[in-house]
Amino acid sequence: MTLDNESDLGVVLPDCPPAPCALPKEQLEENLAAFALEDATQVSATRPTGQVILNQWFDELGAELRQRATRAGLMGHPTLTGDAREFFVKEVLQSFLPDCLSVGTGRVFGANHAPSKQVDVVVYDSRYPALRIKNGTAMYPIEGVIATIEVKSRLDATELRGALDNCLSVMRIPVMSITRDYADAMRSLERVFGSPESVKHHLEWSSRPRTFIFGFDGLKTPDAVQSVVTDWIHENGKQGSGNRLYLPSAIATSDIVGLALGEHFTVAPSSISPELHGKAAAMMFYPGERQFAWVAALMLACAEDRILFASGDSSFRPTIRGYLNFESLINQDLSGGELPVSWIFTSESSDPD
Repeated sequence: MTLDNESDLGVVLPDCPPAPCALPKEQLEENLAAFALEDATQVSATRPTGQVILNQWFDELGAELRQRATRAGLMGHPTLTGDAREFFVKEVLQSFLPDCLSVGTGRVFGANHAPSKQVDVVVYDSRYPALRIKNGTAMYPIEGVIATIEVKSRLDATELRGALDNCLSVMRIPVMSITRDYADAMRSLERVFGSPESVKHHLEWSSRPRTFIFGFDGLKTPDAVQSVVTDWIHENGKQGSGNRLYLPSAIATSDIVGLALGEHFTVAPSSISPELHGKAAAMMFYPGERQFAWVAALMLACAEDRILFASGDSSFRPTIRGYLNFESLINQDLSGGELPVSWIFTSESSDPD
């Protein structure tokens, strides 16, 4: 790079004249400065971090989607299930899912297991096959499924019980996996989880798709949702190894947010109600309007988990997990005063690993 004259800076090639569109030196310096990395000691403490930026993005996305759903006559009003599902796929999921994931509808099946019930929305890894049938439905091998979502126009008690049944029919299907060196892989995992039985529980849980339930209208109070889920648990028992509850990662209506605890974050019931000291909870429900933001955050987390699991590579690799500050999200939701929070308690540890 040489100076064309005192005021311009241009690129000079051998035996060629200076570039005709040379920028003034001051303009070039200004442009380059925009890409300069600041010294860490000079970065302002008020400059937003990646976690803050992503949380703000979740909030803005959630607010925008809620406005769109309201304008479309979906949020808080009965509507056609097909319209609700189409909005959720096109407006919600496609606004944040990576391009390597696809969305469909149909059933999930395993190599040695009967297919699941019909599922409203299947999010799957495009590197895996989908056996397409008629009317836009397909059969999806469990190994490629990232998550399933039950989308209802109105999530009343009957619809919620049916949605929980559908979620369980997916989570009961075992996932087949392979490794180059089984013995070495098991030894490595035992160093982390302590025993072969603990490793089994971890692999069973970490490889399974996550499930979500979303209603654009429906049950209006935390107690109403909690009551239906509790009755369903009593009817179905604990389904996984290690006496685990197979519950959706999130259950949401237009008025209620329900979150499973223990995988990405946990909340001690006593931190909200001191009289619940010593209680452990598997799920919590509270009034809120950040349904779309929570679905986006949890879906990104489970998508990354499953994509890394499917890669079969245990080496270090970049991760977005450090950006997903679930504790900050839940604290923001619960900081607006005393909210009526309902819990599903468990005597078992809520730690999925």
